[in-house]
Amino acid sequence: MPLRKRHPLSRVIKHSILLTGSAVTLLAPSLLPAQTTASGSLPSPAANGYTAKAGVRYGHTPEQSPPPAWPQPVRAPAGAPNVLIIMTDDVGFASSSTFGGAVPTPTFDALAREGLRYNRFHTTAICSPTRAALLTGRNPQAVGMGYTANWPTGYDGYNSVIPKSAGTLPQILKESGYNTAMFGKGHITPEWEMGPSGPFDRWPTGLGFEYYYGFLGADTSAFEPSLVENTRPVTPVHGPDYHLDRDLADHAIRWLDEHEAAAPDKPFFIYFAPGTAHAPNHAPAEWLAKFRGKFDKGWDALRAETVARQRRLGIISPGTADAPRPAHLQKWDELPEDKRTLYARYMEAYAASLAYADHEIGRVIDELKRTGAYENTLILYIQGDNGASAEGSFDGKLFEQSGLSGVTEDPAMVKAHIDDIGTKYAYNLNPGGWGWAMNAPFQWDKRYASHLGGIRNGMVLSWAGHIKDPGGMRSQFLHVSDIMPTILDIAGITPPETLDGVKQQPITGTSAAYSIADGKAPTRRATQLFAMTQNMSIYHEGWMASTTPWLTPWEPVRPSPVAPDARHWELYDLDTDFSQSKDLARRYPKRLAEMIDLFWKEADKAGILPIHTSEGRQQGMPNPNAGRTSFTYLAPMTQLPEGSAPHVVGQSFTIRAEVETGEQVQGVLAAHGGRYGGYSLYFDKGRPAFTFNLTPAHRTRIVADRPLPPGRHSITLDFALDEEKPASAGMVTLSVDGTQVASGRIAQTFARVISHSEGFDIGQDLVSPVDPSYTSATSRFNGRLERLTFTIRH
Repeated sequence: MPLRKRHPLSRVIKHSILLTGSAVTLLAPSLLPAQTTASGSLPSPAANGYTAKAGVRYGHTPEQSPPPAWPQPVRAPAGAPNVLIIMTDDVGFASSSTFGGAVPTPTFDALAREGLRYNRFHTTAICSPTRAALLTGRNPQAVGMGYTANWPTGYDGYNSVIPKSAGTLPQILKESGYNTAMFGKGHITPEWEMGPSGPFDRWPTGLGFEYYYGFLGADTSAFEPSLVENTRPVTPVHGPDYHLDRDLADHAIRWLDEHEAAAPDKPFFIYFAPGTAHAPNHAPAEWLAKFRGKFDKGWDALRAETVARQRRLGIISPGTADAPRPAHLQKWDELPEDKRTLYARYMEAYAASLAYADHEIGRVIDELKRTGAYENTLILYIQGDNGASAEGSFDGKLFEQSGLSGVTEDPAMVKAHIDDIGTKYAYNLNPGGWGWAMNAPFQWDKRYASHLGGIRNGMVLSWAGHIKDPGGMRSQFLHVSDIMPTILDIAGITPPETLDGVKQQPITGTSAAYSIADGKAPTRRATQLFAMTQNMSIYHEGWMASTTPWLTPWEPVRPSPVAPDARHWELYDLDTDFSQSKDLARRYPKRLAEMIDLFWKEADKAGILPIHTSEGRQQGMPNPNAGRTSFTYLAPMTQLPEGSAPHVVGQSFTIRAEVETGEQVQGVLAAHGGRYGGYSLYFDKGRPAFTFNLTPAHRTRIVADRPLPPGRHSITLDFALDEEKPASAGMVTLSVDGTQVASGRIAQTFARVISHSEGFDIGQDLVSPVDPSYTSATSRFNGRLERLTFTIRH
């Protein structure tokens, strides 16, 4: 092959050798390509975090050359602060004590006393779009993240692929002399890029974070999480006192200590994003105990008490009305006693998880103070990436996976396991009534971008020595995309026109730095669009036009869809109606018509069109295993994500393992998923076994009668569906050396995914066990696995 790249210094060398196959060609200097700048000097190294050195030309010897000068690392502008962004998950405006809620969040409270509360800060109504807008400073559809990364569609604004033209905050800060680290929930990496072969461009490390420790998906167990460090799966150490939020805080503190020891004069950016209080609302036992009986009065009383407290604290004005109650939401006092007991227990777990997360965030803040970094750290604590969730509908769920698997939970089963709520034995999802209460004083919830209950979240900004009125309130209309330009503005960094050689698209966010010094400064954002799952709204100069939801979390019977062009719109004057409670559409029809027209014009520009839901629109999504029907594994491996694992939803399959065993063989040959859903081929007391775990309440075990004798064997599992479609029943047959040893029927299989939180393992079951007869620690296969072949049958 030709030697294509030549060092710039080749220009001053008399001759150059070009290797072409076995031939050697000597090129005269006149034939070499020019490598000088316009002034005749050599090009200057000016990238990868080092300052440029222009206009230098060397002679043949050091004596004929300028003195040597080392490239210097880029330094952040003088006075540029450290930055800590904290973002929790599924926390409503009125969840925390800082904004009038019933859940004590003393860390959030303390930062608010020293800093500023923002009561008109807005997200996007759901996880991934908010997180993408936060990190890119752009509207989510402008960067391909119009819906969650795990349910994308092929339309440009919704494909989950953040383009290189949308450089991120950590990328810009890193190139400007900052160290960067992230801890916690990502949820902005395309599903098909999560495998061990990447690409890693849209993993946190590819988006500008020099260090990452957390989980890439929507949620994970806090007791048995599936984690990655940088780009590799983490081997878990789940002791009896383990909790993910403590683990994240420990890693953040360790990273901070190392940074302060190694480069105390270099500013840092930390993004701390625990998955709390998204399902499963796991909390340590002592924290669960703190909230026993605290919510027995129910969601109606909780909301009323919250609104009264918000008025008293000045979160809302004394005359602010509580928004109308949803028509089909059950009244607490009309529920039977056993349901009230169950629903209260769900809320106790939610409160405990949020309070505990705030406690662990407090440890990170304490470490900032202990190291002295706190005095120059700009902290933005965003309580929630959207409104509180009502996805649990009427009853909530003991297992979030029940909805994904298309099964209905038996009330008697749930009642019998009420003490599992908040522990590792449940993956609980709050009843929707609590979400409504925690979004006070607004209407609607997570996913409803049409109304403030889905998009308004509390935010605190704290910066020691820079707040003129500590404890003050700010009411400028802000959007999550404003965070990046605000930080760059404060740090004195101009967003680059090109980044890594790619021309950058416009930043749609607006710096809110002006609001820090002047609480009465007028809002600088004139217009903002919101669109999520066909719930749409537009804010423009103090007014908001909102579509009326056609589907709510509490529909007794699912209504027929309403086309986007046929939707009914409401109109609100947010300058006089903080809670969006007085629909003025009939009073101002002309203004409403103008707002609707403006929405459609701006939606076209912003990449929001077409308006659609993501359900059932994943066909044709990139798939690293597209067309593959056979998978061969020659060695143990762990946590291949669903997109890299054999796709068996709605398809029959065969697993054949060639093994050599000794006495008392045990361990897992292949497993996908874990405690809350999955399947596993393993040995139970030496006997070949297979468990199909649709949910922990729908688990089927098939086990051979006798242990496997020592020696070489061929273990075969045949899974034949009745119909080749999702959720179909099927028949399982286990064979050893061609002889059937066990069989059984599976009444229902997976409807959408096998596991949204745990991957595929060979030779062990790494994170949590699919079957309770073994633990992850004891799941490693103790024989020799020569080959395992996985065949999809069509």
